[in-house]
Amino acid sequence: YPALPFREGRKPAVYYGVAGVSSDTEPNVSDAPRCIVCGERYSYRRHTFAHLGDWYCPRCGSCRPTPDMAAETIEALGSGSRVELRTPEGTRSVEVALPALYNVYNALAALTAARSMDWDMDACIGSLAGFDAMFGRMETMKVGDTPVQIVLVKNPAGCDRALEYLASRGDDCLPVFCLNDNAADGTDVSWIWDADYESLFARRSYRQIGEWGIRAEDMRLRLKYAGADDASVTVYETLDDLASDIMSEFDKIKESDAFKKTADFLSDIGTKVNEFFEKPEVKGAINKVSNAAILYRIVQMIDKEKWVSM
Repeated sequence: YPALPFREGRKPAVYYGVAGVSSDTEPNVSDAPRCIVCGERYSYRRHTFAHLGDWYCPRCGSCRPTPDMAAETIEALGSGSRVELRTPEGTRSVEVALPALYNVYNALAALTAARSMDWDMDACIGSLAGFDAMFGRMETMKVGDTPVQIVLVKNPAGCDRALEYLASRGDDCLPVFCLNDNAADGTDVSWIWDADYESLFARRSYRQIGEWGIRAEDMRLRLKYAGADDASVTVYETLDDLASDIMSEFDKIKESDAFKKTADFLSDIGTKVNEFFEKPEVKGAINKVSNAAILYRIVQMIDKEKWVSM
């Protein structure tokens, strides 16, 4: 296929990708919809998400290179994935500790880079099985006996992956959609209309939906148009209201609560946590290294009543 010239002295590119997964839908959100050689819109023999998949250009013949590292099969494990990885040296079984397809792509990128630098592949593959989520990105913690998962999204492509993951979960959960327009989040929230919330409500219905944030009413309108039952929606005015309702759900929801948030959500939660630790009965009880450390400690060590009274 036509290839772009490499700069003098640059090594040939090394490719990675997913081979054994295909979506039934055409890409509705794409960062790269057109051929970088001739400008024609890409076609797909097989599509995963966004602009990724087995693409080709019907005009000039450019097409997806054969991956050097490819996920041949992917098995969802609830909290992660098991991947059969094809490498130039043979097939390896890889366990990725984080769920969802986009984290498989992230793991493939890391392993491909590691192999290119001649790192110990056994050590690298082993590390993926025990990898912890970054702050707010598929981060899981416990509030009382209830697992809470926080999923940060900032754009339509990422939001679609989070919605896909949420729709795939078979457990009963309380989804809370949090939307802000502070500087860290981006002041233009119109991107929520490009995300495919319709796909979530075509597959799932919820007896209760929570919304919080500066632009919570914008999110409420978006979900209404996506097919959510507006009568099931609760817009929380404060984090205290949200925390109280989460705790009241403990007897109703036996599995996990799923959260989506914007960047300021954890910052605001951290402020509430700091206020809690200023109380005389708990002041100095925990070393306040960072908001993240405090948040982990509070969900591990504080009972229901103390959480609600923060």
